[in-house]
Amino acid sequence: MLTGCGISLRAENSGSEIFQELVVEGEFIAGEPLTFTLTYEQPYPVEVAIACDLLERKPDTDVVRGLRRILRDTLPANPQGGPLDEATPVADSLQHTFPAPERPGRYIVACFTKDDRENAIGEEITIVPPPP
Repeated sequence: MLTGCGISLRAENSGSEIFQELVVEGEFIAGEPLTFTLTYEQPYPVEVAIACDLLERKPDTDVVRGLRRILRDTLPANPQGGPLDEATPVADSLQHTFPAPERPGRYIVACFTKDDRENAIGEEITIVPPPP
């Protein structure tokens, strides 16, 4: 289990109540653009505020610290939403591009619902220095 900045991730990129998958793609070179795709299933009849943060993993530890918020968004309400175990979730995904950190190292892209930070998903990435 990872813990840091109020975010607890049960397992890397494991699905949650809303989030199904998080995939980060790009060159993974310091300062280069990266894109993540967040796949979700929204069962609720209300909008759900989400956020994604870039976290830095300290070398040789499980300690993480927040670097910056890379996304704030709201998932639209499910028009036929209801109780979680009764509603048919609306499946969708969103993409967002952000700059890779300037320093090489291990990082985590972590997305969560603003009202329940335990409802989270994360993907660890490794950033390398630019070629000489």
